[in-house]
Amino acid sequence: MGNSTSMFSVTTPFDQLGVDSLQAITLVDVLSRQLENELPVDIIYKYSTIETLSHELQERAKLANSTSIASPGNYILDICTGMPKVYHSVNDRSLSALLQFITHKKSQLLNELTEYGALLFRHFDVITANHFAQVAQALAITHKSFLDYKDGISKRTHVMSNVFTSTEYPKHVEMALHNEMSYATEMPSQIFFFAEIPPAPGCGGETPIGDSREIYRSIDRKIRNAFANRKILYVHNMPNLGQGLGKSWQDTYRTESRKEVEEFLCSRHIEFSWQPDGSLRTIRSMEAVKRHPLTGDWLWCNHAHLFHPSDLQPELRRTLESRLTPVNMPKNCFFADNGEVIPDNYLTHVRHVLQAHQTKWSWERGDVLLLDNYRVAHGRAAFSGERRILVAMC
Repeated sequence: MGNSTSMFSVTTPFDQLGVDSLQAITLVDVLSRQLENELPVDIIYKYSTIETLSHELQERAKLANSTSIASPGNYILDICTGMPKVYHSVNDRSLSALLQFITHKKSQLLNELTEYGALLFRHFDVITANHFAQVAQALAITHKSFLDYKDGISKRTHVMSNVFTSTEYPKHVEMALHNEMSYATEMPSQIFFFAEIPPAPGCGGETPIGDSREIYRSIDRKIRNAFANRKILYVHNMPNLGQGLGKSWQDTYRTESRKEVEEFLCSRHIEFSWQPDGSLRTIRSMEAVKRHPLTGDWLWCNHAHLFHPSDLQPELRRTLESRLTPVNMPKNCFFADNGEVIPDNYLTHVRHVLQAHQTKWSWERGDVLLLDNYRVAHGRAAFSGERRILVAMC
């Protein structure tokens, strides 16, 4: 790598130097502060080499010495950078300005969400969980209500209303790309993230994202067809509170009432059974590939790689499988047509494809990220230090 980076010149385009879209935004911010002059963010796309950008900045400096340059009149600057598409404050970074912008441009924003799959709102005064909830409510699809994460498999802390922490896995654990609650009979259409406490630079903790359409196209055809034709049978065993491995059924359904749990499961046609030890088992057959509800695109959209025992650390897997039958594992999945075990090598291939299609970018304090939960999968990088990302979904 040392040789390749040493051969660049001032005429080498920024993208060939490995400068991604968010790094470009940061560069323009730094230049704006150094020059004490607000630069348009798309300047780095118009003048895409060190040589041309340097020349343009020199010309702007000459102009600034002779005439005043009016600052942009718009408080929102739209930056098209692929995925995610970034909206960046220019003049007014207040919460009220952001909410007003969303109200006026909601139809456009939802169309862009369908086109790009991910929208990032950066450098606004979104500071608290309440602020985040207001932004999410403003952006939400009108006819959709926010979900309370009942039936969710991951441990989260309820913060307020329908705002939760992101998955509370140990810091050292990487989470592969997935579409939130793809195993659920009522899968969220949108998922919102808020960087209340972003990880420090260089400490990991990114939320990588990936295009579910491209993932679908990249899965080996034989494996993809097996999943598409045979579907997935998800088995989830939830212990009684404090009595076993994994998230309890009380935490999963946010109640201590068996009757309420049964009503919830019956309303969603989820098969269930109470076990002699007080634990709850749910079984459901779900599609492994889905069509996007708006575009009709085929998507790789399932949790097989996260339910399957191959997701466990090898030693933990050996221990559990020596003591438990497959159906008694905390989580497991099978082919739904006949209950056959899904081969490990199928999931190894899937994970390789997911890894190859993820895009990483760094959180900044106050960032709000909106994902089309069908179109875009997300994950979590391992991290050190503090990190608190909040989520909402509808």
